[in-house]
Order: sequence, then structure tokens, then C-alpha cells
Amino acid sequence: MKKFSGYGDPRFYALLRKFANTHSRKNQDYAKGSAQGHLGNFKRSADFLKLYPGFPWDTPFGIAIIYALKQLDAALILASTQRDSITGEPVTERLKDVAVYSAIASILWDESHERRKDRKASKPLTSKALSKLQKK
Repeated sequence: MKKFSGYGDPRFYALLRKFANTHSRKNQDYAKGSAQGHLGNFKRSADFLKLYPGFPWDTPFGIAIIYALKQLDAALILASTQRDSITGEPVTERLKDVAVYSAIASILWDESHERRKDRKASKPLTSKALSKLQKK
């Protein structure tokens, strides 16, 4: 690994070395052996999200699904390349993470739909109902 140095705080360069090491280790779990290369996990995920343009990716439910997909993608890459995990999270652990994020997504889905039901139950005031309230 290339040594980082320069005219700056040595702690900064020490952090850069740690970041490079972490990226190198984890990237082997997420992308090594994939047809998309070193950043394949990001490319695959982006392509997958494009398949569902109306999906609420910017909600807590959507984020939980993204987290589950991240773990599923890592499991699929490990399984399809028949490699052991470098980070110590083999396919079975990744699948447990998918289950956990799926349970969280289920809870978030229910919460968002309960709020939606509450909003539908409280109908907006009509002008007639508003004028009655103002007279009181």
C-alpha cells in the first residue's frame, strides 16, 4: 500500500492509511470478482434502484430496504465468486442482516401506513364546517 505523506499533520496521513486499509479489506467482500470492478457494489445497487422509480427510497422504509439490499448484494457476491469473507461476515451472517433489516422495514412500513390512515380519518374542514366553528 502506498505511503501517504506530505506537509500536514501526521495524524491526518495515519487516518488516510487506515481508510485505505479498510477500503481494501471491505471492497474484497463487496466487489472482488464482480464483473463491474472495484466499485461494482455501487453500480449494481444504483442499477437496481432504477428499476423502481416510484419507490420511496428517501423514507425510513426505503433506507431500511437499501440497507437490506446492501447486505444481500454482499452475500450474492461472496456466494457467486465462491470466496470466504475477508471481513469475517460470511454469507450466513449477511443473510441474517438481511432478515434484521427486513424486520425493521416491516415495522417502518406499518408505521407509515398507520400515519396515512390517521390522516385520511381526519378529513379537511369544509368552508361550511369552518364557518360554523368560527360562529361559536
